[in-house]
Amino acid sequence: MSHFALSFPTMPDSLPLPADIGLRLVGAFYILAAVLIIRAGATNLLLNRAISAISMNVSEADRVEEKRVRFLAWLALLTGAGGILLAARLDLALLPFLANATIYGLYLFTVAPRFFDPWDEPDEKGRRQTRNAFFVYLAATAIVVAAWFGGALRPFADEHPAVLAICATGVAGIAFYTWRSLRFARGIATTAGATGAAAEESSLPDRVVLTPSWHGSGLVDTETGAPVWIPAGSLPTGLDDRIVAWLDLFRELADPDDPRRHRLRIPSDLARIEAEGRQIHEALSAHLGPDRVTFEPAARPCESVTAFSAVKVAAGFESDPVWDVGEREAGYEYSCSTHHIGISWRLAEDLLAWGRDHDSSFEGGDPEGRRLWSAAEAADHRERGLALARRLAREFAATGRGYVPVWYQAENAGAVRVDV
Repeated sequence: MSHFALSFPTMPDSLPLPADIGLRLVGAFYILAAVLIIRAGATNLLLNRAISAISMNVSEADRVEEKRVRFLAWLALLTGAGGILLAARLDLALLPFLANATIYGLYLFTVAPRFFDPWDEPDEKGRRQTRNAFFVYLAATAIVVAAWFGGALRPFADEHPAVLAICATGVAGIAFYTWRSLRFARGIATTAGATGAAAEESSLPDRVVLTPSWHGSGLVDTETGAPVWIPAGSLPTGLDDRIVAWLDLFRELADPDDPRRHRLRIPSDLARIEAEGRQIHEALSAHLGPDRVTFEPAARPCESVTAFSAVKVAAGFESDPVWDVGEREAGYEYSCSTHHIGISWRLAEDLLAWGRDHDSSFEGGDPEGRRLWSAAEAADHRERGLALARRLAREFAATGRGYVPVWYQAENAGAVRVDV
């Protein structure tokens, strides 16, 4: 390593201040970029995992996307390491920049087209942004190479130990952040053909809770509370069918009008759910280990994933008809997943059915096409929407969110606030 440090002329003290600041800013930029890439990848995996748990289906595109995200996240670790070393103006920065540029280029022009894109093709905008980012990184690498040959980077062998310790700590911190982020966004599925213990270890968290719910697989992560995907073949024959039947029993006995989605229509029916679930818990414990599985026969309350300051009911083509409009004056609105805003199963399903009726009113499913509704059908849809908005306001009030304004906007009309 010392040979590397002494193999070029060193003139660090003669570097003009603007050049010194410029090199350090490039390094800082790629430190931040690495963290953002890792976080975005982990968020993407978490979303895929949640969708897979709800739909109980994992496509080949999901599996390929997981591999792509994990590959790019660990590549981002190399990006961050180069950024840290460049921000410290150490000669070692050349190595991660060259390695990263090489691997990035191979990924972009060889690995991705051959192994990722056929199953998970990115949109043209995303592909263009990725290529632009690569060319920008090549330009940054050229700057680092020029700085190395020009003696603008300090030999690490001559650097103060405190600086080296700070750099090592920074690289270790990004490595830990990468590992921790990907661990919490644990694999959404196994590779094709994986079964038994191998499938279990690649997908299941360290500890899980068996508990019934309207959504999900019956298992949640003990640490995060997130739904757990159970890959096919990871449980003993018939056990996954028993879990599905147990969830069906809960949904048969649960109150579909409970906004928190944990109440039973007849409280004493909890004994039936517990009796059936206890046997499944014993089978899971025997397969996974008694320390990895706990049992909660009562469903957990289902809270909203969005903290609303204002909400609107409005039909939008191929969108859930509930909108977060908390910053109306700034034009901030987005459609929310109706099943994840802390309302009852029945109301969520009725809202979705109302939205689907709106979509089906367009000939050929084309929002620019001819409307198929009669005047009476359009009026009925408007009245149903208003009734749904009032039900939403009542459920918000019943769950301690009565302070949240609920609006209703009929088609081609302004939004009006509704009362409980």
